Amino acid sequence: MNNNIMNDLLEKAKKMKDDMEKIKEDLGNNLQVTGESGGGLVKITLNGKYDVHSINIDPSILAEKKEVIEELIAGAFNNATEKVRQASQEKLSELTKGLNLPDNMDMPF
Repeated sequence: MNNNIMNDLLEKAKKMKDDMEKIKEDLGNNLQVTGESGGGLVKITLNGKYDVHSINIDPSILAEKKEVIEELIAGAFNNATEKVRQASQEKLSELTKGLNLPDNMDMPF
């Protein structure tokens, strides 16, 4: 393989890695999503690093059994994590469009 072609490939790979790091940092610092369950009775807000930013529990469910409240919290958290995953996929797909990567390929974060 020609050295110019190899250097070009390495340069493009480095740029893509740098761009992915910028996207990851941007998502971690700027993305906030809110997952809900129980028709909005439980809301959990996560950032792009999956850190919990806030939890809001409607006082009307506090009389429920402990297990019900736990299920609602888990449901809201799962909903929020799915939203973070989707937002990450959308941002990364902008970067990788034209590369013909498989739809089910997981990226490194």
